[in-house]
Amino acid sequence: MVDGGGGRPPPKRMRVTYQVRDSGPDGDFRGGINALQLDETRKRLFSGGRDAVVREWDVSGTRSVEPTAATTFEGHTDWVNGLAHCGNIGILASASSDRTVKLWQIDGDVKDTDVCESRSNLQRTLRKHTDYVKAIAYAPLAKYLLSAGLDSHVYVWDMSAGTSTGELFASEVRHTDSVYALAVNHRGTVAALGAVNKVVRLWDPRTGNHFGTLQGHCDVIKALAVNEDGNRCLSGSSDNTLKLWDVGERRCLATYRPHSDSVWCVQTSSDFSRVVTGCRDGSVWCTNLGASGDHASTLVAKEPSAILALALTGDGGTVWASTVDATVRQWKIPDLAAADATTAAENGKGGIRGSDEATQCDNDSILDTSNAAQGVEDTVPGMGDTVPGAQGTEHGESNREGKTSTCVGVLCKSIMGRPALTRATILPDGQRVVTQDKAGCVALWDIVSGQHLLDCRDADFKTVLEEQSAISMAVKKWCSLDTSLGHISVHLEQDAFSAWIPATHLVALSDIQRREHRDVKVNLGGIVLQALLRHYQEGVQLAAFRTQQPSNESDDETVLADVHRQCVQQRTSHDWLCMKSSTPVHLSQTNSDPPMCLVRFTVDTAVECVSVLQTALPDWVHQCLFNSKGEPFGERGRVGSLKVLLVPRTVLAPEEARLPTISSGDLQVDETLLVSKMLTHVQEALSGPGASVGTVRLYCGKVLLTADMSAGYVHRKLWSSSKTLQLQYCGVTPTPGQG
Repeated sequence: MVDGGGGRPPPKRMRVTYQVRDSGPDGDFRGGINALQLDETRKRLFSGGRDAVVREWDVSGTRSVEPTAATTFEGHTDWVNGLAHCGNIGILASASSDRTVKLWQIDGDVKDTDVCESRSNLQRTLRKHTDYVKAIAYAPLAKYLLSAGLDSHVYVWDMSAGTSTGELFASEVRHTDSVYALAVNHRGTVAALGAVNKVVRLWDPRTGNHFGTLQGHCDVIKALAVNEDGNRCLSGSSDNTLKLWDVGERRCLATYRPHSDSVWCVQTSSDFSRVVTGCRDGSVWCTNLGASGDHASTLVAKEPSAILALALTGDGGTVWASTVDATVRQWKIPDLAAADATTAAENGKGGIRGSDEATQCDNDSILDTSNAAQGVEDTVPGMGDTVPGAQGTEHGESNREGKTSTCVGVLCKSIMGRPALTRATILPDGQRVVTQDKAGCVALWDIVSGQHLLDCRDADFKTVLEEQSAISMAVKKWCSLDTSLGHISVHLEQDAFSAWIPATHLVALSDIQRREHRDVKVNLGGIVLQALLRHYQEGVQLAAFRTQQPSNESDDETVLADVHRQCVQQRTSHDWLCMKSSTPVHLSQTNSDPPMCLVRFTVDTAVECVSVLQTALPDWVHQCLFNSKGEPFGERGRVGSLKVLLVPRTVLAPEEARLPTISSGDLQVDETLLVSKMLTHVQEALSGPGASVGTVRLYCGKVLLTADMSAGYVHRKLWSSSKTLQLQYCGVTPTPGQG
């Protein structure tokens, strides 16, 4: 699938990025899930992850049937932070740290979009934001989509005309601080914003007019919910509290304290009678918002890591909860009255009572000092110390009074991902990378071919790094890495052509290929770009071929086959490398913070966005792909050369013999030249016609060189000076019995 940015001129600083992933199923993901949305009609759960992927899960099976991945939506290039299910128009909207909002078709046949989106469910990309988009909400009756983020802007998108209109933007609201939470009622008449200024702002999406603020929290507002009528609002904050507000009177009706840490997510039942909240400490609480003092909070689940998102069924009977540790679990919530009675019996009193102590920010709240609010404070659970790892109905959580609140939720289903990669270090050969994930597992990868090589189970990261670094090849830096998406992301810029190696040192080659190409030099950045963009090369030549031929002369398959053969013959390097067709690639502008993605595609879909790539790709990439003569990799891509001086070794081991000085000991060699070639040179210089000096050794200082070391490796790793590389040679005295 491909997402193109249109025909915009390429900026000055550009970067090509590709991801190295495990070759698992579509549902195989790494890292936390930041967003959840439930489609109860179709029995589907949507998840938006820190791996930049949106997934659709089939959750229609019985309790014994685990969810399966139905569809994968790929188009974002950074964390997915929010999802909005626009069910009445068949659209799922996703908000991301890549500064975009994307609209995905989830209902009916996929419609044709522009050339760069023709094979995906992606219908449109909304690009107004200039920083991370952190929150998104949808008003189904008004068909308004709202998005907000760190750029302090809130945008309102009119979805009533569908996704085919040229411009969806309707209005914007400028906030004073970065926005982290956003909610809107069904009619689109009341929207609430939560930001770092600890205040909930109320405004009308139809006009953009601000009509009130809700003050009372003493830390960042992290989660919001507004009821259908727009007269009630719930807010969750990093001050560990949940507050219920009267929107019309701008006053706090109740403050709930079930959590002992920051409240990160809030989900309400359709009738606003109960709310489920997720906390940074891993606890999930369900609170009854009933009147007449019937306020009860019950611990539904206790996960071992922070809760990032919730998805509650309309009746409030079950809830999906996602965590930082790549898990999504469904919990059945029992009747709150029965659960509260059970908890009260266990504690020997009529329910768990919170502390009467009010925080300073509550004293400043306009309504927490009222009789109604004080009554609620006396009946809700108190903030307590957690029991790490407590989970299920056999464990509990202690509040400040030392009582225990039993987890009453029943685990129904689970979706298990894998821990995100947190460290990645490239080895001196410029190809292999050692990684460590959040669980401490170490693995080895080849970033040139995009392959997972092996898992180093029960191994220490530093130990593996030292062991794998003991090789005979060292190259200049040609790329940079990061693991922000839980996978390895490899970034290539204009200096990507600085690393040359002998083809025999390519990890991806077979032994047969190494023998066939033992005298060939390979540019790592060059062959990677050619592998990533091989279908784009074919597409360019196919487009040129079609302009020269009558449209009815050949069918597409025949033409494509001919062009493919021509491309293979004209490539500037051998066609050894073949990246996985699903490898994601994107082109970004790096002179903005954060970098802005201009076009995204996969290896096999690059051919579908030829027109966009022709405009967007920088000259240094085009030169690598199409300039088969001269210097395809530019000045920076020239093979480095070294001055080498070969001199006789004077300090000898018992079995070694001193050799005479050779006249051709002052050399200018490529960095890729192997020690084996220099050994041969010494032997030939010392031997007369038909004579032989036997075995020759080469030293760099005190280090004996092996035949497969390159001159570049010896210079960078073993020679401490930037001056001429001096190597010492000597012979080996034959032992008795040898010829």
